[in-house]
Amino acid sequence: MSAINFQALTPAQKADFTDRCWWEEMGGNHDNEVIQDPHWFQVVTRSTPSLMANGVMRCEIDDDTIDERIRKTIEIYRANNLPFHWTVSPSSRPHDLAKRLLAAGMSLGAIHDGIVGDPNKIKIAESPNVTVEPLSAETLNDYTAMLAHSCFVEEHALKRLHNQVQLQLETKRHWVSHFLARLNGVPAGICQNRYHKGYVHQLGGAVKPESRKNGVLGALLRRLNIDAVEKGFGIVVCHSPHTRRATASPKHNSPSTWMPIADQSGEGMMLNFGYEKTCEYEMYQWRPN
Repeated sequence: MSAINFQALTPAQKADFTDRCWWEEMGGNHDNEVIQDPHWFQVVTRSTPSLMANGVMRCEIDDDTIDERIRKTIEIYRANNLPFHWTVSPSSRPHDLAKRLLAAGMSLGAIHDGIVGDPNKIKIAESPNVTVEPLSAETLNDYTAMLAHSCFVEEHALKRLHNQVQLQLETKRHWVSHFLARLNGVPAGICQNRYHKGYVHQLGGAVKPESRKNGVLGALLRRLNIDAVEKGFGIVVCHSPHTRRATASPKHNSPSTWMPIADQSGEGMMLNFGYEKTCEYEMYQWRPN
């Protein structure tokens, strides 16, 4: 493939990548029901009452119809007894969308920074005592056991995600690569690269609490960027919680920080590695009573 010239991208073009991965990512899972048009992207996953598997990732519609659209959207999830989230980005329309969501009974769940980087330029030192290996059938259980340590994963979703990772390993290696980190030989963290149209989405990470602050996150990110370069990509994209404005965790629905891709630190660590911030995203949430 022809790698994108990261240095030639404008700030607006970089932000477009952090916008796109919200909906291009969710459209790739086998049990998602997708509702979309050029100005709207929504996912309904009836198989799981997971906040992160249900939501609106794109909304660019007229003021005259938005209130009715919000009402009908909430009703879809209410009828199926599903929680959901709604991402508000700088490109969202109308401009007062956040105010309208609050008026409709939704609440602010988290604020994320859009993050991009040139995998050829990101410099992360090797971490002593940490190794990172691609996922295999033999390490599948070690990998999926790490999912329980992610603030993005609700307990009821663990079995579904185990099956999802197994399916991806068996049939979707062209779309996703999973990596397992070990600290002194013991499973310590996970992360993944997903390959989209011209860019790599880095996500799905977790680090065991007792293994944090040992360079596990850095080792995972280092391996993800090496993988992106090896596959010919010129831009990587992820979202990192805005730690200075932390609100509620999707896992616990209580005040705490929504963790970044490997459950550590925040956008500061990413920027120190050579990533760049594009913009901020607000994520609103609704749950059945």
